[in-house]
Amino acid sequence: MLKPSPPPSSREGGIVYPTDVCGNTTYSRDYLGRNCLLPALQEGDIIAILDTGAYGYAMSSHFLHRPRPAEVLITANGQHRLMRKREDYSVLLSNQVLE
Repeated sequence: MLKPSPPPSSREGGIVYPTDVCGNTTYSRDYLGRNCLLPALQEGDIIAILDTGAYGYAMSSHFLHRPRPAEVLITANGQHRLMRKREDYSVLLSNQVLE
C-alpha cells in the first residue's frame, strides 16, 4: 500500500525531505534508513552511512554477485583515509572454472 510522503520541513536554515535510503540490491527490504531527513540530493552526492551492517566489509559477501565495497575511515576531526579498496567485477570471476 502506498502512502503519501510528508511535506518537506526546515532544519537549521535548509529544507530537508523525508527520504528512504536504499541499498544497491533488488531485495525489497534493502533499506539503510527510512524517513531520514535529508537535503535535496543530486546525482554524484555522497552521504555517510555510519552503521552499514552487511554493507561493511566484515559482514559483506558476494550476495547477488556484487563486489565488496571500499572502506573509508573518517576521523573525529573530519579527515578521511581509504582503508580498503573497492573490489571490481574481475574479483567475482577470478575463481570460476570455465571448462
